[in-house]
Amino acid sequence: MRRDGRGSLRDWDAAPGARLAVAAVVLAGLLALWTLARALRVDAAPAGAVATAAIRPPAPVAPPPPVRVRDVVARDPFSPDRAPPPARYRLPGEVEEAPADDERAARRSPPRLLGTVVATGGGRSFAICQVGRGQPVMLHVGERLGDFTVAEITRGRVVFTTPGGERVVVENP
Repeated sequence: MRRDGRGSLRDWDAAPGARLAVAAVVLAGLLALWTLARALRVDAAPAGAVATAAIRPPAPVAPPPPVRVRDVVARDPFSPDRAPPPARYRLPGEVEEAPADDERAARRSPPRLLGTVVATGGGRSFAICQVGRGQPVMLHVGERLGDFTVAEITRGRVVFTTPGGERVVVENP
């Protein structure tokens, strides 16, 4: 090493990892050149691969109607004279509600028994029943569900009567 503190090329070459470092730098440079050459190379397209579809601009869309901000702000969402829209808004793909004929048919079919609670000692027993896809309802003896009146409630079983006097027994599966 020289007196000024700088080493000569011979001194640097004698360092323990110097040759390995030089080899790594040369290898990295060759790899970078090879990658650049591959990135810039343009391959010829196969004979049948030429795109034939024409690019079409999207169809023009009508602009949305202008919003009358003053009218929107003037509407009171809590006004008592507000009414729901004539038709319920449905998301795309949402199933429509059953027509009135299906509801009438469901009201004539026997209710489905979901469960019973039998009270002892003078308590009031009740049953939970459902007609069609309607909400489950808690029923006591004498109450009506659709065209059916509850006549008797026992464990896992409800006896209904129809307007014609016919007895219908519904059991919990």
